[in-house]
Amino acid sequence: MSNQNGNAYGLTTLCPIRNGSLSVAAEGCPAEASFSAVTRYHLQNLGAADQSPMARVPNTYLCRFYVLDDVMYQGTPARYDTLKSSYLVFTSDFHGKLEPWLQGMWNAATESVRKIWEHCVGLTAFMMQMGSLNTSKNAS
Repeated sequence: MSNQNGNAYGLTTLCPIRNGSLSVAAEGCPAEASFSAVTRYHLQNLGAADQSPMARVPNTYLCRFYVLDDVMYQGTPARYDTLKSSYLVFTSDFHGKLEPWLQGMWNAATESVRKIWEHCVGLTAFMMQMGSLNTSKNAS
């Protein structure tokens, strides 16, 4: 199934959130708050509508964030299953191609992107790459 229909692109990511907790208190979160709780806190304080940092991202039709803590048992013949970590789920529908949109998101909402994905596994390298792509494109 394609992510693109005409100029509309649909993106869904499931990013594992590190297990564990803060060793010291962070903005609005007590010490020993789990990384998923901190991520949830940042999402709850993004603001809505025009106050959302995602409202500044060019060509965005809609987006949604949520923390998926576990999967639910659906009954027979399904069997009980658990996730090894919580996941940050991000979905977005936007106009255009993926790389330019990601760069637009980075340019418009860098601080929020860092806070939201801060505790996700492997995302530090991804964020650095987004920043370096942006820097190298602006330099030419």
